[in-house]
Amino acid sequence: ISTIDETGAAPGPLSIAIDKPENHLYAVYPTIPTGLSQEALQLRVKDSSGNDWNAIANYSSGNWPSLTVNQENNRWMLAFHEESNEDLVVSDGDVNGYGGWGAVDENTNVGSYVSNAICTTQMPNCGAVSQTDYRQISYYDETAGDLKRAWHTSGGWNYQTVDSQGDVGKWTSMALDSQGTIHISYYDISNGDLKYATSTSGNAGSWQISTIDSVGAVGMYNSIAIDSNDNVHISYSH
Repeated sequence: ISTIDETGAAPGPLSIAIDKPENHLYAVYPTIPTGLSQEALQLRVKDSSGNDWNAIANYSSGNWPSLTVNQENNRWMLAFHEESNEDLVVSDGDVNGYGGWGAVDENTNVGSYVSNAICTTQMPNCGAVSQTDYRQISYYDETAGDLKRAWHTSGGWNYQTVDSQGDVGKWTSMALDSQGTIHISYYDISNGDLKYATSTSGNAGSWQISTIDSVGAVGMYNSIAIDSNDNVHISYSH
C-alpha cells in the first residue's frame, strides 16, 4: 500500500493505468490548488523499483479523467472534461512528462463521464493505420443529453452522437475487444436503465444499442471489461 498524494486531493474520480512491461503505474486525479475554486488535474507515475509517486503533468482545469496506456509505444493517453471552457480535452506523454493538450469537442458543456480506450494497429475493426491513430473516447454531452464518441485518425479528431434517445450517456465506460470492436456501457437517465452500445467500425459506423437491465433504477457507476475470449462483462450499481 502506498499514498499517492498527501496534499489534499479533491473529491472526484481517480483513473489508473499500467504500461505493457509493467514498469510504470500511472494515476491521475482531481485536486483543488491553493487559492483556486475550480478543480485541476495532476498526473503521477510510480516505477517498479519502488520509487515514490512523482508528478509528471499538471492541468489547471479539469475533472472526469480517463487514463490508459498505448501498448504499442507505451505512451499514456488522457481524456478529461476541461472545466473552464466545458470542453472534451486530450493529452498524451511518457514517463518524462507530456506533450501538451488540446480540445476535441468544443460544443457547450461536453466531455464529462469520459472513458478512453486505445485502438492499436493489431485491431482491424477500430481503424488505426499507425501508432498515432490510437484513441477512442466515449463521453456525455450534458447540453444535448446524448452519449457521444470521439476517435482519432491521421486527419485529426472526429466525433459523433451514439445515442440521443432521451437523456443518456452518464457513467459511460468503453472497452475494445481483440478485433477492435467498440463496446460502451452507460446510464440512461430518463428511464433509469443500464444500456450498451457496440460498433465494429472505428470510424463513423452504425451502432447496435440495447438495454441490459431495466429493473428499478440501475446502471450508474458502471464499468465494462473484455476478457481474453472477447466476452463482455459489465458491473454497475443496482
